[in-house]
Amino acid sequence: MAWFPSHGKMPSAHCMLLACVLVPVLGGCAAPELHRDQGKLRQVVLDLYTDQIIDNLVRAKNGLPFIHIDYATITGNVTVKETAALGGNQEGDSTKALNVATALFSSAMRAFKTVFNYSTGGENTNQVSMVGTPVNNVDEIYEAYFEYLNLPDALLVSNSKPPDCNAHLCKKFCGNWYWIPVERKKEFLQLAMATTATRGKRMVPLEEFYPVQLLAIASEKASTFAPGAVEFILRLDKSIPNDDGRLELGLDKNTYSFLLKKQQVNVDKIDTVTIAVNPNDPRYVNEPRFKDNFKLFRQSFPYAAKIYLERHRPQPPTVKELIEGINNQLEIIKLNQLR
Repeated sequence: MAWFPSHGKMPSAHCMLLACVLVPVLGGCAAPELHRDQGKLRQVVLDLYTDQIIDNLVRAKNGLPFIHIDYATITGNVTVKETAALGGNQEGDSTKALNVATALFSSAMRAFKTVFNYSTGGENTNQVSMVGTPVNNVDEIYEAYFEYLNLPDALLVSNSKPPDCNAHLCKKFCGNWYWIPVERKKEFLQLAMATTATRGKRMVPLEEFYPVQLLAIASEKASTFAPGAVEFILRLDKSIPNDDGRLELGLDKNTYSFLLKKQQVNVDKIDTVTIAVNPNDPRYVNEPRFKDNFKLFRQSFPYAAKIYLERHRPQPPTVKELIEGINNQLEIIKLNQLR
């Protein structure tokens, strides 16, 4: 009873102490719970993007339309409400006893009854929201898909599930297994980033040169470049801009450069180039293709070459060209399955 004064109220210091102990029991759970929710939400988003990328690749491979979804609006909130009520009172009852015999002595007794009430309550509200938005106005996202599919062995197809050690990711579709080989996991990551976080940057950087195939000799004649030199007009597998530049031709272990001059014709695109070769040049002393009147050189077409132009650089392939490349690969897959 030493804690309670005669007016029956509980000391304010003890009330405050108890309130400080009870209320944080509820409020302290908010931060860890929000942390767990955000971690789970991040994992869900990663899984959603990974699944849609492999699914879009499979659909494109089979000539089916696909759409890329952006998960741009993601929020998580934890609201905590807590209440605490404290109360108490004290009741006193006193009695006196008189010694009638002597009328000299009396005794007194006072009894105290203390009542202390408290209550706590809490409410947690956990809200998570996510909005998916179809992307239909960003061409480079879809070009990134097509660029990836045009890479050799970028998406393989088999009748049975591939071994885990060979497949980076796999998905079953229409009875077949489509899978990303582990050798292409770097390119797949580049695709994933190009369609989500690094938009505006090409998945495959453009080369400084035009990769071409020299298909055949269209014509030839003696060149004024040097005695014994021959001027070859070579047919290309594609058209390139009509411009000055140089051609790099790799033969065995050596690479040779030849100057190219802009053709004096009123056209923007050409499908032939002209080079002059002097077989007596010391740099060709160990090159068998330029010996014996170019006999071996004539027999070894086509040749892979690089063409660097002064005022032009390769442009990214159009969506039509990329889709045509995918369709060609799909036809090859079908032919292999029929065999």
